[in-house]
Amino acid sequence: MGAHGATQAHVAIVDPCEVFVHGLTDVLTRADIVVEETEDLDRWVSGKDRRGLVFGVASSRDLGRIAELREKAANLPVVGVVSSTSRLALAAALASGATTALARESDPGRYVAVVAAALQGYSLLPSGVVRDLGSLQAQIRRPDLSEDEATILESLVCGETIGRLASRLNYSHREAARRVTELSLRIGAKNRAGAIAKAAIWGFAPDGAHELDLPALTQLDVLLQSSNEHEALTKTS
Repeated sequence: MGAHGATQAHVAIVDPCEVFVHGLTDVLTRADIVVEETEDLDRWVSGKDRRGLVFGVASSRDLGRIAELREKAANLPVVGVVSSTSRLALAAALASGATTALARESDPGRYVAVVAAALQGYSLLPSGVVRDLGSLQAQIRRPDLSEDEATILESLVCGETIGRLASRLNYSHREAARRVTELSLRIGAKNRAGAIAKAAIWGFAPDGAHELDLPALTQLDVLLQSSNEHEALTKTS
């Protein structure tokens, strides 16, 4: 019997780094988990046999892709692999629909354990993520924003000055500064830097890229530091 149970499951690995894919394929194969290559992922996830997906997360587009695939195959186990080691990055993957998530830098044994658990319908997560999942996902969830509020957040992420923002929205300098302060408080940010970080998490980015760069957000001191000292095994179904 393999690490994943009596019924052999098939796993696909989606990641732009070929070295990572080849290395993880070798690790999982040694644990008796079958890894398949696929050119048509949408069709593959809809297969009738037991299947699972290991998906590298580097941007908001990847999170959106996980959500799309889960819509096509609601029971598909998805392991999100995030570049950041923060709990907030893991929570972002879970919020997108991933069954479980782990940091890219995790050791081979942890990859095997997390993938095997996911194939059995479980999430193997750091206890800190399980304990704080509600509050973490609340930080990720984008609130309803007016057009002006969205413009303010986009302006902040792009590094525009209050003067430039005031000009864009036809406000006085004082009014623009007041709006930034009020919006920051409304979204739960302590200051302008916090508002910028939350805006980046919600997909606002310079030049309209709207990408979620998890390592960059860690540089903004917003993503929480992960705790790998303890784990909790929680049933996901």
